[in-house]
Amino acid sequence: MSDFVSRHFPLIKAHHLLVAIDSCSAGLAIPGMSTLGDSASNWPTFMTLAQIRAAVDQPARNLIVAGTGPASAVADAGGIFTQALIKGLQGEADMLNNRVVQFDQLAVYVKRAVIGRAAQWGVRQEPTALKATTFGNGEFLFQLPLR
Repeated sequence: MSDFVSRHFPLIKAHHLLVAIDSCSAGLAIPGMSTLGDSASNWPTFMTLAQIRAAVDQPARNLIVAGTGPASAVADAGGIFTQALIKGLQGEADMLNNRVVQFDQLAVYVKRAVIGRAAQWGVRQEPTALKATTFGNGEFLFQLPLR
């Protein structure tokens, strides 16, 4: 799995690609185990159409995995990573309350949710995210439905 990004990403013709891996040792798919940190500076704010366009204009290759290295993934009720990912996409990760979930926001939300839940099981599970900027500096944006 260590060559997942370098081997497969160049072959994909899609403009944007999001990969989410919920399995034990999923972190082995990320070269060098890069992480997106929890800093608020990683949550760029955008309120104009120009900023949204800039985010989606370029191709994006983003990867989020259930854990780092060979760590185990807690599989309670389908996987705590998957549960956090779904809740994040349903709006829990909308840190700016602007009805848009950015990839960075989703990554931070999932990481925090999974670390806390895994600790309840006595397991150290830390999701990791990667933006493969070699393929473009685009940003995944998930628009939430109007209530």
